[in-house]
Amino acid sequence: MHITTQQLIGLGATQYQARELIKACPKVGKQGRSNTYSRSDILAAIDQRLANPRIRPSTRITLTQLQQQLLALGSNIIPIPFGAPATPTKSAVQSLLNTGLSPSNGKHKLKAAEIRAKHAAK
Repeated sequence: MHITTQQLIGLGATQYQARELIKACPKVGKQGRSNTYSRSDILAAIDQRLANPRIRPSTRITLTQLQQQLLALGSNIIPIPFGAPATPTKSAVQSLLNTGLSPSNGKHKLKAAEIRAKHAAK
C-alpha cells in the first residue's frame, strides 16, 4: 500500500513530522502530483524516530498513534489455506470476510485522511 504526505498529515502527523518521515523513504510512485511512499518504509521510519530518546513526549504520542493507524490499514490481509476442503461453513465465513475486509476500505480511509489534511491546511 502506498501513502502520500497529505495522507500522513490527514492521519494525524504534522507537516514537519510528515516531511521528516519521508526523507528516509524512497519514492515508489506518483498519485496525481504527489509522490507515494511504501507503508512499510514509513513504518520503519517511524520506528527509527521512536528509537530516539530525545524526542518530545507529544511527538512520541503522535507517532505512536500514526503507527497504529498505518498498521490497521494493512490488517485486511487474511491467509487462505489453498487445497482446504470445501464446506458450507467455509463459504459463509469467506463471504463475511470479503464484505468486511475489502481492500477498498483502506483506500477510503486514506482518501478521507487526505481530505482532512487539505481542509486543515486552509
